[in-house]
Amino acid sequence: MAKKLIALVAVHLLVEGQRMVVAPGEPVPALAPHDEKELLASGAIEDQEQAEADAKAQATAAKKAMGDFQAARKRVQAEVESTAKVDAQKPA
Repeated sequence: MAKKLIALVAVHLLVEGQRMVVAPGEPVPALAPHDEKELLASGAIEDQEQAEADAKAQATAAKKAMGDFQAARKRVQAEVESTAKVDAQKPA
C-alpha cells in the first residue's frame, strides 16, 4: 500500500533529473526509501495515514485515562463520605 506523504514545508526534490518544489500541504511523489526516511525524520514530510492512526490512538488513550480518572475520583469521594460519617458520629 502506497503511503500518503504530505509536505509540511517546501521540499526541493530532484525527480527524474528535474528539479521540483513541493509546496506545504501538497502530496509528495514517490521517493527512494532513504530519502523518505530522512525527510520523515526531519519533519519535512508527514505520512498522513500514520498521523491519523497516531491521533486516533492518542484519542483512545485520553478517553481511557479520563475513565480511569473518573473511577479514581468516585473511589476517593466514597472514601471521604464514609470517613465523614464516622467522624460525625464520634462524640465531641
